[in-house]
Amino acid sequence: IVWYDADALSEAEPEEESFSPQMETGETPQLIRDMLTRAPVKSAPLKTSVSAIAKRFRTEEDEEETPASKIVSRETLEDRPRFMLKAGLTAAERGSAVHKALGLIGYETLRPAFLEDVEPQVAHRVVRAALNELLDSGRLSHDEREAVRTQDITAFFGSELGRRALLSKTVKREWAFNLRADENTIVQGVLDLCFLEDGQWTLVDYKTDRDSGDALITRYGDQMRWYARALRELTG
Repeated sequence: IVWYDADALSEAEPEEESFSPQMETGETPQLIRDMLTRAPVKSAPLKTSVSAIAKRFRTEEDEEETPASKIVSRETLEDRPRFMLKAGLTAAERGSAVHKALGLIGYETLRPAFLEDVEPQVAHRVVRAALNELLDSGRLSHDEREAVRTQDITAFFGSELGRRALLSKTVKREWAFNLRADENTIVQGVLDLCFLEDGQWTLVDYKTDRDSGDALITRYGDQMRWYARALRELTG
């Protein structure tokens, strides 16, 4: 796992089919035991999400972390009071819109713009057209499209990390998993992006927070350890 400073980067129609295998891990590793017992709880729920554990908060009503739960549906937006619609998306919803766009945007469309010697303005236009296509096809709502800045998506795919993802022939996006943490608890989550290069997997989790560096590691370190564990189980 490599942490990239969001400021340095400027800020599916998935290529591979996602699936949610049930993973038996045998004896619970010390890391998982520590993370499950870090905060006192009356009883462990049957299911919990990686996000909930990372926040040290688990209840019987924990929302499952699925590809659908990480995006904001058009129905959710339409159910809002009119004054909220005028205000646009919340910060959390804007982050979800960016996740959604990065999970749906076509890599085949982007590769020529970022892997060949083209002008930055050309790459920007290619990304803008790809995002508008998601809007025209109904996969992004109008509010979601407005929330996703073309320059941010362009900056990601123009970065070393983004180019490496585009170069990979094995890419998984929005990869859902169920990880058996112990005999009573199943941890659910979704890997934003994983790609294979030189026989090794790289794990990417998108964050649109303003924090960077050590602050991100402190806030999301546990979450990334769970995702890394899941990736190892998924890929053997």
